[in-house]
Amino acid sequence: MNTEVLYWVGQAFGFLAVALTLLTYLMKTPLRLLLALSGAILSMMINYVFLGAWAGVFLNAVSLLRNVIFMLALRYPVLKKKPVSYALIALMFAVGVYSWLSAEGDPFTALNLSSWLFTVALTVNTYFLSLENNRKLRYSIFFTSSLVLTYNVIFSSWGGILNEAVAIGSAAIGTIMYRKKKAC
Repeated sequence: MNTEVLYWVGQAFGFLAVALTLLTYLMKTPLRLLLALSGAILSMMINYVFLGAWAGVFLNAVSLLRNVIFMLALRYPVLKKKPVSYALIALMFAVGVYSWLSAEGDPFTALNLSSWLFTVALTVNTYFLSLENNRKLRYSIFFTSSLVLTYNVIFSSWGGILNEAVAIGSAAIGTIMYRKKKAC
């Protein structure tokens, strides 16, 4: 198949991820939110496959596993324990290191070093998700989504760029809407 066609198929999956991410804002239960978010993650994984952004593929696979565990934790509270969160954080970091070390060519090129952006972003994101504190999670999104946005720019993932811009915008809106009023 023509490589340009494959490129645009990959981009289409990136834009599908944006649509699924926007759908998460309509979800009223944690389970439905995690399901829609998992669909967005799977779409981004496919986007990254077509773009050859392998760190994005591997780290999103761990994010998908993380979401499955968080969905199971809704039913089995033992999965909300800190050791489970720490194991997910360690797995995210280990997969990120693996994706960097297994990259083709010199691991210190800008393209290969970009996998560290994704690794740091999703490791930090997993930590803040495990806290179950929406306010802290919103603040962390400014940092983590900026890193993933940069990764998406490097790999020309237009859907990924839009997705992270929406995440940063929604975090800003949420921060303004839900900020604590200071006492007079």
